[in-house]
Amino acid sequence: MPFSIQSMIETITQNEKDSGTYLKMCCSKLNSPGLTKLLMSIAEQENEHEIELRELLSGAGLPCSFAENTPAEINPASFTDLSAGKINLTTMGLLSFLLEYYQTTVLLYSKLARNTFDTQLQIFFKRLAEEETKILHWIRDRSDLEALQ
Repeated sequence: MPFSIQSMIETITQNEKDSGTYLKMCCSKLNSPGLTKLLMSIAEQENEHEIELRELLSGAGLPCSFAENTPAEINPASFTDLSAGKINLTTMGLLSFLLEYYQTTVLLYSKLARNTFDTQLQIFFKRLAEEETKILHWIRDRSDLEALQ
């Protein structure tokens, strides 16, 4: 089903906002100062992404920056919605859920970078993919640490 680039960016912007909110809610339920600090740091980064995406939405020419036949697999509706996450997960359950979420966001931003004609948008989405990859590694490292305890 076709989708507009505008609505896709709006969905991604909302996902970034929801992920920051979700991470903050999870922090209020955790008993781990180290994990709480990590998740709060990630939540701040997600809030920054939301702001950047809102600025992108306010710019002109966004719909012309992608091919008419942009692949449907980059439709954000097919990716994990962090707002659907449960609050009362075990620490490992939470980390597993976040690993899945960040794997899909890295994939989404990478595909967006590959499918835009605009060099600035390519750089923008590639940077977001790289930042989400760093978050993915932080969560994977924390997950490994939790598994060893």
